[in-house]
Amino acid sequence: MFKFSLSLPFSFITVSSYLRDLIIKENPNAKITIAHPGVNLNVFYPRKTEGKTKENKVMIFLRGIKYKGDEVVIQVLNRVNRVIPIKAIIVGNKKE
Repeated sequence: MFKFSLSLPFSFITVSSYLRDLIIKENPNAKITIAHPGVNLNVFYPRKTEGKTKENKVMIFLRGIKYKGDEVVIQVLNRVNRVIPIKAIIVGNKKE
């Protein structure tokens, strides 16, 4: 049903170029707008940490869905960790 819906003559709004490419693969003539999700910089900003710990922390959410790119995130974390040591906080179910 999902793939069929991509072939319909709709205009699509998506949050990523990955999904845009997925839609174009099924419907090369589709009209697609990418609407990147915003970030509230009053909530999400670097904070000074107290104490001796100077760990670089990264939190990721694994969804267990192929098109969400979980495997890409893990590869990127491994590459970054080789250059800048990081502590990854991974949120998801036990399977992921």
